[in-house]
Amino acid sequence: MIVLGPSSDVRAVTLFCSALEGKAPSGFDDTRRLQRGLAQLQEALDMKIDEAEAFAAAQRPKEGQATLTDLETYQLGRVTTAALMTGTQLGIWNAFILLAVGVAVLSVLKN
Repeated sequence: MIVLGPSSDVRAVTLFCSALEGKAPSGFDDTRRLQRGLAQLQEALDMKIDEAEAFAAAQRPKEGQATLTDLETYQLGRVTTAALMTGTQLGIWNAFILLAVGVAVLSVLKN
């Protein structure tokens, strides 16, 4: 039952709304159209359920995969941050030392 688009079936939508209000379809064609619309609606619902189940399965940890608790994640973050800061500071100190050595070498070569 496509509601929007070039193949809209307004009659099926009307039948569906009438059925929701408790009115029975009047003829065989209307009953068949309503059944077809309900089948299409069920297909769309099944596809959405399958998508949700696939997404949930992808989010679950795999068997044997290590997972971290919140505390472990926090501690790992702190250790990683400390290591990155130490590495950055060492890199800056190395640059200063190389600059001082370079200036000293250039001043000796100039004289």
